[in-house]
Amino acid sequence: AMEQIDERINLTPELSEQLLKFIGGSDFYLAYSAINAIDPIHLDDEKLQDSIFSKYRKADPSIRSLILNKLKKAPFLAEGIVVNSRNMLKELNGKDLGDFLKLYSTHEVRDEETLNEISKLLDHENSFISRQAREFLKNQE
Repeated sequence: AMEQIDERINLTPELSEQLLKFIGGSDFYLAYSAINAIDPIHLDDEKLQDSIFSKYRKADPSIRSLILNKLKKAPFLAEGIVVNSRNMLKELNGKDLGDFLKLYSTHEVRDEETLNEISKLLDHENSFISRQAREFLKNQE
């Protein structure tokens, strides 16, 4: 049924809730299918974006990447995601940080608070993380 969802389908609160349960669940295939069932047009809903992002911390690493890739396709990035994600930056591994920086680049996230948090990673003990932060900041206007 999830494969039949497209931009013509209105995500009712009940359908959204069920998709979010699958995304937050332990079955990789159901989580993968639920994320892919959400069309970018559905992501014009800030509440849905926030709800999807709320599953990030507890998700399997592959699902975390899918969540951020899906949010890259949103018409805009919800402010709550920017605020919550900037507070997570110092805890991320290199791969996850790279995914966040790509999300920020896609949505042109350049607010002072986020750039300050990224700049704190310039002296990170992991050279991969510090290099990613440096490259991201260098590419900002």
